[in-house]
Amino acid sequence: MKIPLNIHPDILYAIRLLSKRRTENMDKAISIIKNTVSDYDTDRYPDYSTGLAGIGYGIQYMICTGLIDANGDEVLSEFDRYLFSTVCLQQHTDFSHATGLLGIASYFFARLEDPGANDENLSTVTNRTILLSILDILLAKFGVNGYSSFEKKVKPPSSLQERSDIEMFIRKFISHDICNELALKLLNKIKQNESLSVMVSDQPIEINMSDATIIIPIRADSNIRIQNLQTIIRLYTDLTNAHFIILEADQIQRVHLNDSEQVRYLFQKDENPIFYHTHYRNELIKLAETPIVIVWDTDILVPVVQLYKSVDDIRKCRAVLSYPYDGICYTLSPDLSNRFRQTLDWKELAKKNKCQMMFGQLTVGGLYVINREKYMQVGMENEYFVGWGPEDVERLKRLTLLDIPVSRVSGCIYHLYHPRELNSGYVNQSRSLTLKKELLRICRMDRSDLFREIATWKWLV
Repeated sequence: MKIPLNIHPDILYAIRLLSKRRTENMDKAISIIKNTVSDYDTDRYPDYSTGLAGIGYGIQYMICTGLIDANGDEVLSEFDRYLFSTVCLQQHTDFSHATGLLGIASYFFARLEDPGANDENLSTVTNRTILLSILDILLAKFGVNGYSSFEKKVKPPSSLQERSDIEMFIRKFISHDICNELALKLLNKIKQNESLSVMVSDQPIEINMSDATIIIPIRADSNIRIQNLQTIIRLYTDLTNAHFIILEADQIQRVHLNDSEQVRYLFQKDENPIFYHTHYRNELIKLAETPIVIVWDTDILVPVVQLYKSVDDIRKCRAVLSYPYDGICYTLSPDLSNRFRQTLDWKELAKKNKCQMMFGQLTVGGLYVINREKYMQVGMENEYFVGWGPEDVERLKRLTLLDIPVSRVSGCIYHLYHPRELNSGYVNQSRSLTLKKELLRICRMDRSDLFREIATWKWLV
C-alpha cells in the first residue's frame, strides 16, 4: 500500500512518529489520531486532502503496515458508513482526487488492502459495491448508455487534472476486477473528449398506452402499503389506458380490489416471510399480453409525461429498457404522502427540493419500462436475488454489459412513505453478503460470459 501524501497534516505527523520510534511514540500517535477524528467537522465535505477520506486512508495505511495493531473493519466502521452515505446520498459536482469524489474512492480502495479483506468478508464485498456506485456516478456524468438521459448535454472532463484523476481511478478500479467491461466503456467515452449533443425528438409523443401493461407485485406488510397501491391504481387508471395486473403474494389475502376491464388482481398463497420480488415480477412479465410492460413498485409516483416518453422509447425501438426518470427519487414524508394520497394533487410535490433523495443520483429501481419479448431474451429478473437487495443495480449492469440499448428520461420520481418492515432491507448480514456477491459475480462477466450464464437460468423455460 502506498504511503499517503497530501492528507490531513496531523495524520501524516502520527505516521512519521510511528515510523521513527513506534513503541515510544505509540501513545502520542494514538492520541493525535483520536483528537483529529473527534475534532472533525462532519458538516464539511469529507475530502481526501484535509478531510475524512484522507484521515481514514491514513489510518488504514497504519493498519496495513503494522504501525498500529487494530482491526480495520472495527476501527473504520463509522468511516465506512459515513463515506458510503456521502457517495450514495449526495449529488456530486467535484470529481477531483484532492477535494472531490475520487478522493473518497481512494479511501475505499485502501479498505480493500486491509489484512482481513477477502471474498467472504461483508465489509470487503460492501466496499467493492460502493466503488461500483462511484463508477456509476462517472458513467452518468459522461453519458454512457443507460446512465444518462438523452435529453441532457454531456460534457468532457472540465480540466486535465480531472481527466487524470478519473483515468487513475479507472486503472485502480480495473486492477480490483470489479466491473472491468463498464470501466473500459467509461475510459473510451472520456477519450472521445467531446460534448454529446442533446437528442430531442420533434415527433409527437403517443399517449395511447393500450399496448402496455403495468405490473405490480405486492407484499402488503402494512395498511399504508395498501393505501399506496390504491393511490397508484386510482391515479394511473385515470391518467392512462394501460392494462394493470396486480399480484399479491402472502400467507393470507390483505388486498381487496374489484376486477375491472383495466385492472386484474391475482392472489398467490406464499408462506415465506421473505418476499421473492424477482420471481413474482417474472411471473407477471410472462402473464402480460402486451408488447410493452411497465414494472412498478407499489410506492412510486411519476409524472405521466415522463412515463409516456419512456413507453415511446420502447415502442419506437430506441431502447429495450427505459427509465422514466433520470436517477433521482425523492422520498416523501409521512405527512406529505398522506396529503397526496388524499388529494392526488401534484402541486403538493412542488417543493420537492425540501425532500430527501433516496439514493442521490443513483436510483435504478422503483419503475422501469421494458420491451417484453426482448427483455425475456436477456434473462428478465435475476431470480438469484431473493428478498430485498441490489437486483435493480444488477439489471442495468447486465443489459449494458450486453450492449442492450437503455434510455432515461429527464425528471424525477417520488417514493410514498411506508413503514420499513422485513422486506424493506437486508434480512441479515449473511443474506447481504450473498446478494452483494451475486451482483459482483455478474459485474465481472463480459458479453459472452453473460449470454452463457443466461442460458442456464431455469426461470426462462
